[in-house]
Amino acid sequence: MANINELLDWVLVPVVLVVKILFKGMFFVLRPIISLFNPQSVIVSQEDQVTFDKDRHKKRKRAGKQ
Repeated sequence: MANINELLDWVLVPVVLVVKILFKGMFFVLRPIISLFNPQSVIVSQEDQVTFDKDRHKKRKRAGKQ
């Protein structure tokens, strides 16, 4: 059984390599196409930006007075 197992391991090595190359090629071709539908950045106006500091209400009041 060990000899048969080793023979199968050696036979399947080229098959696994071909499948890996096939999937890497598909990924290489499809990645730029997928990136067209997934924008990386979005321009946001200053009014829509989120602030995380505790004085945000004071800053907004000061900005409204100017």
